[in-house]
Amino acid sequence: MYGDSFESISGRGGNDWLDGGAGDDILVGDAFIFGDFVVGGDDRLEGGQGKDRLYGDGLTEGVLDSGTGGNDQLYGGSGNDFLVGDVLSARFGSGGNDLLDGGSGDDLLYGDAESGVETAGGDDVVIGGRGNDQLWGDGGLTSSFVVQTGADRFLFAQHSGRDDIFDFEIDKDVIQVSLDYGYSNFADLLPNISDDANGNAVVHLNGTVDQVTLLRVQTADLSAANFVFSNADLEIV
Repeated sequence: MYGDSFESISGRGGNDWLDGGAGDDILVGDAFIFGDFVVGGDDRLEGGQGKDRLYGDGLTEGVLDSGTGGNDQLYGGSGNDFLVGDVLSARFGSGGNDLLDGGSGDDLLYGDAESGVETAGGDDVVIGGRGNDQLWGDGGLTSSFVVQTGADRFLFAQHSGRDDIFDFEIDKDVIQVSLDYGYSNFADLLPNISDDANGNAVVHLNGTVDQVTLLRVQTADLSAANFVFSNADLEIV
Protein backbone atom coordinates (compact mmCIF):
# COMPACT_ATOMS: atom_id res chain seq x y z
CA MET A 1 0.00 0.00 0.00
CA TYR A 2 1.17 3.53 -0.84
CA GLY A 3 -0.11 6.56 1.03
CA ASP A 4 -0.09 8.88 -1.98
CA SER A 5 1.11 7.40 -5.28
CA PHE A 6 3.36 4.82 -6.89
CA GLU A 7 5.72 7.53 -8.16
CA SER A 8 6.18 11.10 -6.94
CA ILE A 9 8.65 13.51 -8.56
CA SER A 10 7.69 16.75 -6.82
CA GLY A 11 5.12 18.14 -4.41
CA ARG A 12 4.13 17.08 -0.91
CA GLY A 13 2.66 13.88 0.42
CA GLY A 14 -0.40 13.84 2.63
CA ASN A 15 -0.62 12.74 6.25
CA ASP A 16 -1.77 9.16 5.82
CA TRP A 17 -2.63 6.20 8.06
CA LEU A 18 -1.93 2.74 6.64
CA ASP A 19 -2.81 -0.46 8.49
CA GLY A 20 -1.58 -3.72 7.01
CA GLY A 21 -3.51 -6.03 9.32
CA ALA A 22 -2.68 -9.74 9.21
CA GLY A 23 -0.18 -11.06 6.64
CA ASP A 24 3.17 -9.99 5.21
CA ASP A 25 2.75 -6.38 4.09
CA ILE A 26 4.73 -3.63 2.37
CA LEU A 27 3.57 -0.19 3.49
CA VAL A 28 4.96 3.06 2.05
CA GLY A 29 3.89 6.35 3.61
CA ASP A 30 4.17 8.45 0.46
CA ALA A 31 5.38 6.90 -2.83
CA PHE A 32 7.09 3.71 -3.99
CA ILE A 33 9.41 5.95 -6.03
CA PHE A 34 10.20 9.04 -3.96
CA GLY A 35 11.94 11.49 -6.29
CA ASP A 36 13.27 15.02 -6.64
CA PHE A 37 11.93 17.90 -4.56
CA VAL A 38 9.34 15.81 -2.71
CA VAL A 39 8.40 16.61 0.88
CA GLY A 40 6.99 13.58 2.65
CA GLY A 41 3.84 13.71 4.72
CA ASP A 42 3.60 12.87 8.40
CA ASP A 43 2.36 9.31 8.09
CA ARG A 44 1.40 6.50 10.48
CA LEU A 45 2.14 2.94 9.34
CA GLU A 46 1.00 -0.14 11.23
CA GLY A 47 2.23 -3.50 10.00
CA GLY A 48 0.05 -5.67 12.24
CA GLN A 49 0.69 -9.41 12.25
CA GLY A 50 3.19 -10.92 9.86
CA LYS A 51 6.62 -10.17 8.46
CA ASP A 52 6.18 -6.58 7.32
CA ARG A 53 8.29 -3.97 5.54
CA LEU A 54 7.49 -0.36 6.43
CA TYR A 55 8.95 2.74 4.76
CA GLY A 56 7.99 6.14 6.13
CA ASP A 57 8.39 8.00 2.84
CA GLY A 58 9.63 5.97 -0.15
CA LEU A 59 11.16 2.69 -1.23
CA THR A 60 13.09 2.29 -4.47
CA GLU A 61 14.78 5.68 -4.68
CA GLY A 62 16.16 8.13 -2.18
CA VAL A 63 15.26 11.59 -0.99
CA LEU A 64 16.95 13.61 -3.74
CA ASP A 65 18.11 17.21 -4.10
CA SER A 66 15.97 19.33 -1.76
CA GLY A 67 13.66 16.46 -0.80
CA THR A 68 12.73 15.99 2.84
CA GLY A 69 11.23 13.04 4.68
CA GLY A 70 8.15 13.51 6.82
CA ASN A 71 7.84 13.00 10.56
CA ASP A 72 6.47 9.49 10.45
CA GLN A 73 5.34 6.88 13.00
CA LEU A 74 6.06 3.24 12.15
CA TYR A 75 4.75 0.31 14.17
CA GLY A 76 5.86 -3.14 13.10
CA GLY A 77 3.46 -5.14 15.25
CA SER A 78 4.10 -8.86 15.68
CA GLY A 79 6.56 -10.71 13.45
CA ASN A 80 10.09 -10.12 12.24
CA ASP A 81 9.76 -6.69 10.63
CA PHE A 82 11.91 -4.30 8.60
CA LEU A 83 11.31 -0.60 9.31
CA VAL A 84 12.88 2.41 7.59
CA GLY A 85 11.96 5.88 8.82
CA ASP A 86 12.45 7.65 5.50
CA VAL A 87 13.66 5.80 2.39
CA LEU A 88 15.60 2.63 1.65
CA SER A 89 18.43 4.47 -0.12
CA ALA A 90 18.98 8.22 0.15
CA ARG A 91 21.02 10.68 -1.91
CA PHE A 92 21.08 14.32 -0.73
CA GLY A 93 18.05 15.74 1.04
CA SER A 94 17.26 15.18 4.70
CA GLY A 95 15.36 12.71 6.80
CA GLY A 96 12.40 13.46 9.03
CA ASN A 97 12.09 13.08 12.77
CA ASP A 98 10.54 9.64 12.92
CA LEU A 99 9.33 7.20 15.56
CA LEU A 100 9.97 3.51 14.91
CA ASP A 101 8.56 0.74 17.12
CA GLY A 102 9.38 -2.80 16.02
CA GLY A 103 6.87 -4.48 18.32
CA SER A 104 7.35 -8.19 19.03
CA GLY A 105 9.75 -10.29 16.95
CA ASP A 106 13.35 -9.95 15.80
CA ASP A 107 13.25 -6.66 13.92
CA LEU A 108 15.62 -4.53 11.85
CA LEU A 109 15.10 -0.77 12.24
CA TYR A 110 16.71 2.16 10.39
CA GLY A 111 15.79 5.63 11.64
CA ASP A 112 16.56 7.29 8.29
CA ALA A 113 17.84 5.02 5.48
CA GLU A 114 19.58 1.70 5.04
CA SER A 115 22.17 3.59 3.00
CA GLY A 116 22.65 7.25 2.16
CA VAL A 117 25.13 9.58 0.46
CA GLU A 118 25.39 13.29 1.36
CA THR A 119 22.21 12.87 3.39
CA ALA A 120 21.24 14.54 6.65
CA GLY A 121 19.63 12.26 9.23
CA GLY A 122 16.65 13.23 11.34
CA ASP A 123 16.24 13.09 15.12
CA ASP A 124 14.52 9.74 15.54
CA VAL A 125 13.07 7.66 18.36
CA VAL A 126 13.89 3.96 17.96
CA ILE A 127 12.19 1.20 19.95
CA GLY A 128 13.05 -2.40 19.21
CA GLY A 129 10.24 -3.81 21.35
CA ARG A 130 10.18 -7.48 22.32
CA GLY A 131 12.70 -9.73 20.61
CA ASN A 132 16.34 -9.53 19.59
CA ASP A 133 16.53 -6.46 17.38
CA GLN A 134 19.09 -4.69 15.21
CA LEU A 135 18.83 -0.91 15.60
CA TRP A 136 20.21 2.02 13.61
CA GLY A 137 19.42 5.59 14.62
CA ASP A 138 20.42 6.85 11.19
CA GLY A 139 21.66 4.04 8.92
CA GLY A 140 24.63 3.62 6.66
CA LEU A 141 25.05 7.33 5.90
CA THR A 142 28.26 8.40 4.15
CA SER A 143 29.59 11.71 2.87
CA SER A 144 32.63 13.16 1.14
CA PHE A 145 32.35 16.00 3.66
CA VAL A 146 30.88 15.64 7.17
CA VAL A 147 28.14 13.10 7.71
CA GLN A 148 25.09 14.90 9.11
CA THR A 149 23.54 12.41 11.47
CA GLY A 150 20.61 12.98 13.76
CA ALA A 151 20.38 13.08 17.55
CA ASP A 152 18.54 9.82 18.14
CA ARG A 153 16.91 8.26 21.19
CA PHE A 154 16.79 4.51 21.82
CA LEU A 155 14.10 3.36 24.26
CA PHE A 156 14.28 0.18 26.35
CA ALA A 157 11.76 -1.24 28.81
CA GLN A 158 11.35 -4.66 30.37
CA HIS A 159 11.12 -7.59 27.95
CA SER A 160 13.06 -5.66 25.29
CA GLY A 161 15.36 -8.64 24.65
CA ARG A 162 18.96 -8.73 23.44
CA ASP A 163 19.42 -5.80 21.07
CA ASP A 164 22.29 -4.33 19.07
CA ILE A 165 22.78 -0.64 18.26
CA PHE A 166 25.05 -0.22 15.24
CA ASP A 167 25.55 3.55 15.06
CA PHE A 168 25.38 4.94 18.58
CA GLU A 169 27.04 8.37 18.70
CA ILE A 170 28.52 9.40 22.02
CA ASP A 171 28.11 13.12 21.41
CA LYS A 172 24.51 12.98 20.12
CA ASP A 173 22.46 9.90 20.90
CA VAL A 174 20.89 8.83 24.19
CA ILE A 175 19.56 5.59 25.63
CA GLN A 176 16.34 5.89 27.60
CA VAL A 177 16.08 3.22 30.30
CA SER A 178 12.74 2.47 31.90
CA LEU A 179 12.60 2.91 35.67
CA ASP A 180 11.08 -0.59 35.85
CA TYR A 181 14.61 -1.98 35.66
CA GLY A 182 15.40 -0.42 39.03
CA TYR A 183 18.07 2.05 37.88
CA SER A 184 17.59 5.71 38.65
CA ASN A 185 20.90 7.13 37.41
CA PHE A 186 24.10 6.30 35.56
CA ALA A 187 25.98 5.42 38.74
CA ASP A 188 23.43 2.67 39.45
CA LEU A 189 23.73 1.24 35.95
CA LEU A 190 27.50 1.51 35.42
CA PRO A 191 28.44 -1.70 37.32
CA ASN A 192 26.28 -3.57 34.80
CA ILE A 193 28.07 -2.22 31.72
CA SER A 194 31.12 -4.08 30.42
CA ASP A 195 32.99 -4.72 27.18
CA ASP A 196 32.51 -8.03 25.41
CA ALA A 197 35.29 -10.08 23.80
CA ASN A 198 35.16 -7.82 20.73
CA GLY A 199 35.51 -4.61 22.73
CA ASN A 200 31.86 -3.54 22.40
CA ALA A 201 30.07 -2.07 25.40
CA VAL A 202 27.21 -4.25 26.64
CA VAL A 203 24.55 -2.68 28.85
CA HIS A 204 23.03 -5.44 31.00
CA LEU A 205 19.62 -4.08 31.85
CA ASN A 206 18.38 -7.38 33.25
CA GLY A 207 21.35 -9.71 33.25
CA THR A 208 21.56 -11.43 29.89
CA VAL A 209 17.77 -11.43 29.44
CA ASP A 210 17.53 -7.77 28.39
CA GLN A 211 20.79 -6.29 27.20
CA VAL A 212 22.01 -3.73 24.67
CA THR A 213 25.28 -4.05 22.75
CA LEU A 214 26.77 -0.83 21.39
CA LEU A 215 28.89 -1.71 18.37
CA ARG A 216 32.23 0.13 18.16
CA VAL A 217 31.63 1.83 21.53
CA GLN A 218 33.53 0.94 24.69
CA THR A 219 32.37 1.20 28.28
CA ALA A 220 35.00 3.86 29.01
CA ASP A 221 33.42 6.08 26.34
CA LEU A 222 30.06 6.25 28.10
CA SER A 223 28.91 8.83 30.62
CA ALA A 224 25.74 10.06 32.30
CA ALA A 225 25.09 12.28 29.28
CA ASN A 226 24.36 9.18 27.19
CA PHE A 227 21.48 7.94 29.36
CA VAL A 228 18.04 9.07 30.44
CA PHE A 229 16.21 7.23 33.22
CA SER A 230 12.45 7.59 32.96
CA ASN A 231 9.45 5.53 31.98
CA ALA A 232 8.98 5.35 28.24
CA ASP A 233 6.05 7.19 26.72
CA LEU A 234 5.30 4.03 24.73
CA GLU A 235 4.76 0.55 26.11
CA ILE A 236 6.95 -2.27 24.87
CA VAL A 237 4.47 -4.55 23.07
